[in-house]
Amino acid sequence: MNSVLAFAIVMAVWTVSDLVAKKTKSLLSSLFVASIIFFIGFLSGIFPEDLLASSSLLALGGVAVGFIIVHLGTLISISEFKRLWKVLVIGVATVVGIGILLYVAGFVFGGGRRQGVYDGVSQAMGA
Repeated sequence: MNSVLAFAIVMAVWTVSDLVAKKTKSLLSSLFVASIIFFIGFLSGIFPEDLLASSSLLALGGVAVGFIIVHLGTLISISEFKRLWKVLVIGVATVVGIGILLYVAGFVFGGGRRQGVYDGVSQAMGA
């Protein structure tokens, strides 16, 4: 699909979802509405499977995320950061907890340690 057309379709979906959010006074969020539109569009075949890849927004998102994180970090003053230390501790604990939960779930539902690429290569070479 043409990248300009794919980008225009994605932006049209976000425009419609933002209009719905404004009309409902954010009772339905724009993210929710856009997700429903994309879900129905992909499920029904209205949108091509490579719509998001063709729009080049995935690459832009990968670049922009770093800038956004740095920008958000510069908005917090040191005094505000010291005042909100509990939020930082809760956030870090949450990320660590999710990581441990996913690690354990991988062993329980994934069948334990899987043979890695390098293990297979060393076995094939007779090492």
